[in-house]
Amino acid sequence: MLYGKENRDEAEFLEPIFGSESEQVDLPKYKLAQQSIEPRVAYQLVQDEMLDEGNARLNLATFCQTYMEPEAVKLMSQTLEKNAIDKSEYPRTAEIENRCVNMIADLWNASEKEKFMGTSTIGSSEACMLGGMAMKFSWRKRAEKLGLDINAKKPNLV
Repeated sequence: MLYGKENRDEAEFLEPIFGSESEQVDLPKYKLAQQSIEPRVAYQLVQDEMLDEGNARLNLATFCQTYMEPEAVKLMSQTLEKNAIDKSEYPRTAEIENRCVNMIADLWNASEKEKFMGTSTIGSSEACMLGGMAMKFSWRKRAEKLGLDINAKKPNLV
């Protein structure tokens, strides 16, 4: 349904994604272009590149679940601009990280007498590998103190 001119927006025509000046510029694949392009065009180009990648929810080849609750996705998108390594600038974020490290230490049965430490990572795989390496190094140190041959018997992590 068409409305009278008084009800129309100022922009009377739709702007197609690739109907922009950026379309006239060749974009190099492995270098930064000499001219910048509009963010919406860059977004669409990346989206199009990944169009036939498949559905992560259907990926049964990895050991991790790819579904995430919408609230977690929303929190992550709202905090992307934070530089979480700067603990003085983001003390509440640092405290949440500290609480998470404590929860994981408890989950992995760290002794309350033990001084443990942790770090945030980009993904669960890295976190698990770092935790596993820390457990291995801790085991090795205890085994050496007890005089055990660390090459004869090794820990079995499942």
